[in-house]
Amino acid sequence: AWTWEGPSRRHLVVIDLADRPAHGRVRLPWTDLASVITLVDRATGDTYRRDGDEIRRDGLYVGLGPWGVHLFELDPDR
Repeated sequence: AWTWEGPSRRHLVVIDLADRPAHGRVRLPWTDLASVITLVDRATGDTYRRDGDEIRRDGLYVGLGPWGVHLFELDPDR
């Protein structure tokens, strides 16, 4: 997993590089997350709303199938 930040958007990429499912928590470097955040997966168009406090405390839980990928954009407007 890795992150990057532009002038107005934040991004997170998570990839399962194995031929079997993987899951775990991804620690994000951002300490100023809102209490509820919206993640838009640009690979699938799926939208996820998650608890920002939980993510700051425990990390973002991610589960992926074999060779799966999430291309998340944190959407501040949703």
